[in-house]
Parts: sequence; C-alpha cells; structure tokens
Amino acid sequence: MVRKKIIKMGKKGFSFNQLFKLIELAFLIIIILSFVFLTRQTVQKSSDTSSAEAYSYLQNILYGKSGILYFDPDIDRQYPEIILYDRFNDFYLDNSIQIELPEKVEKPAAKLTLMDNTGQVKEVYWNKLWFDRLYPKAGGKGRGSPYKLYEDLYVLKQMPDGKRLPSYLTIEMIVPKR
Repeated sequence: MVRKKIIKMGKKGFSFNQLFKLIELAFLIIIILSFVFLTRQTVQKSSDTSSAEAYSYLQNILYGKSGILYFDPDIDRQYPEIILYDRFNDFYLDNSIQIELPEKVEKPAAKLTLMDNTGQVKEVYWNKLWFDRLYPKAGGKGRGSPYKLYEDLYVLKQMPDGKRLPSYLTIEMIVPKR
C-alpha cells in the first residue's frame, strides 16, 4: 500500500498565493481599463462630425425658408440659383440661423462673398466675431483645429427692382470640433 503524503501549506504559502492572485487581479483590471480607454479615444477621434455639421449649416443658410436664396411662399418653391440681394447682409444672416450654445463655447461661423459680372464685391458674415477668432487656426492638422469648408456657386443676384445679374458666390464655413 502506498501512503500519500499530505503536504500542508503553512501561512507563508497561503499568503504568497493570495498575493499572487491579487497582483493578477490588479493587472487584469489595468488591462481592462486601458482597453476601455483606448476604445473610447479611438471612437472619439474617428467620429468627427464637424464636416456634416458644416454642410448642415451651409444648407440652412442657402436653402432654408429664411435663407438667402429666393423662396416663393405662394407656390412653396425654392429657387436655388437666385439670391435676393436685399437679404444678403450680416443682420439677416445672424437672425436667420440661431444656435443655442453656451456663451463660452466656440460657435460656427461663415463668410459669404458675392461678386457679380460688373466687378462689384460684397462680403457678409454669419457670426463675424467667431469667424475672426477661428480663422487663424482653421484648417490645421491638430485635434482642436476647426473644420473649414469652401463652397463656390454660380448664382443670379436679384436686385430689389427685379433685375437679375449673373454672380459668383463663395462661402467659407468654419465649424469648431467638439
């Protein structure tokens, strides 16, 4: 008959194993937290929506019912090629699009330049204060650099007397990354 020796572990062996398991648990928690952190950072960096936001503001400035393009309320039709010259000013643009953001948060802004075939140039701004603040750092490579959108359109400028002149509209939209 073979006798089995039962090895009894003392307090040192038990505490060593327990310490080893605690270290294992600590490393596991660190690995899990770093995985969650890296996943979160990757999602934030890869899901920049500032370009979609810029196109949304652009569409609202141009094609909204209170936009700068001609909208006929009688037949509920938008004329995407005709700009009403009397609406083409800073006051009208600032009042046509209202954004509810805290005061200290950077706001989107735009500069619209209209040049007709006679050489007359008119510049208007939407949120001029923020355009002047964001323009120097727009288009950079960094994470905090605002997104810059350029759009060029051929349009007809409708004067208050009804005369229409062929014109060229340039839009510079700057949207801060959030």
